[in-house]
Amino acid sequence: MERTELLLLFLGSLLVACGGGIGYRNGRNGETSAPASAATALSPLTTEAATTGGTTAETSFQSGETPTSAGTPSSQNTTGGTSPAGSEEFIDHDDDGVWDSEDNCPDHPNERQRDRDGDGLGDVCDPDRDGDGSPNEADDCADVFDPDQADADGDGTGDACQQGGMVYVPGGLFVRGACNEATPFPCKRGDLGYTAAAEANESPVREIYLDGFWIDATEVTVAAFQACVDAGRCTPAQGGENCNGAREGFADHPINCVTWAQAVDYCRWVQKRLPTEAEWEKAARGGCEKGGDPFRCEAGVDDHKYPWGNAPPTCPVATFDNGVDGCGAYSTAPVGSKPAGDSPYGAGDLAGNVAEWVADWLGNDEYAFSESDMPDGPENGSYRVFRGGSWGAPPEMLRVSLRSATLPTDAFSSIGFRCARSVP
Repeated sequence: MERTELLLLFLGSLLVACGGGIGYRNGRNGETSAPASAATALSPLTTEAATTGGTTAETSFQSGETPTSAGTPSSQNTTGGTSPAGSEEFIDHDDDGVWDSEDNCPDHPNERQRDRDGDGLGDVCDPDRDGDGSPNEADDCADVFDPDQADADGDGTGDACQQGGMVYVPGGLFVRGACNEATPFPCKRGDLGYTAAAEANESPVREIYLDGFWIDATEVTVAAFQACVDAGRCTPAQGGENCNGAREGFADHPINCVTWAQAVDYCRWVQKRLPTEAEWEKAARGGCEKGGDPFRCEAGVDDHKYPWGNAPPTCPVATFDNGVDGCGAYSTAPVGSKPAGDSPYGAGDLAGNVAEWVADWLGNDEYAFSESDMPDGPENGSYRVFRGGSWGAPPEMLRVSLRSATLPTDAFSSIGFRCARSVP
């Protein structure tokens, strides 16, 4: 869909919203704030105040209120057609703002025009991105020059891509978002990304390209975070009910009750960073190469609702509130203790246990206007995004496309984090 069509659809949805009002679901994520936290948790489009003294105050955006803007469409060639003169030189078939005559991959949107191996063919459509002679689908490390394809442990990931305690997510397309008949950019059952429970800010569904990256195989543990505190590089996690940092026997559980800045500090200490929101979703859902065609995303194949597939959450695959006794007695579980729920790349607990801070500010209209090539979120905002559901979340909040956010200064027992690292 072209940018002008996306913009018209979005403006039309806003007009409908202003005329009839918008009912926003007050989704809960099992949030229990540390006592020092006194601000607001936002779960998809509704704000929920931190629990203090056993009561919770809730407020929601009012009808007609404008969500935080994530930016504007590119100023380059937004029509995707020909120039007024009709010259072949000014055609942009993929509507990425780069004329076909100058585009190193004219049939796939790639605004950034990256070409890792310098062969003149953009990474988005290059069958051998790293130029080592092994096609991407047969390359055990498709984003790093690795002609010998060494894989000492035989795990399918080449030695050149091994990072201790991390899993490798190869470059390529993935399906971002979810939609249904009621989202601002509607879709019908059978369409790419169709999800009956989709929220407004999860649409439109788009195919997004990311470079390869590494992401921690597990959430950062209490013991790992304490090592950073002991080194004087991190401040202690906040205390309080269900906060793991001060609990005996929880060294291998995820650290929680930390602010966004504390998560950033830890990742920097280990020479990593927080994953972007897009990276987190791809690590959880998997990329379109999993369906067999890396240049085409297929409905029902590449748009899984959960890290393990489309089957609803159960206790063997995730730690969450199952509505009966809790899959973990209403507490976190040791990290990586439910491998049956691992993502296609082998990352554990991306649904449940603790939700996870990511790098991005929240932008409710960001999905409509962001680049399809390495999106990095809004430049500023009020709320930081967290993803993944938690030990206190109901099953519908474990979907990989669900977006939640809160003030970066909040520290909840339902939120922890993991780190990521870029391919050099």
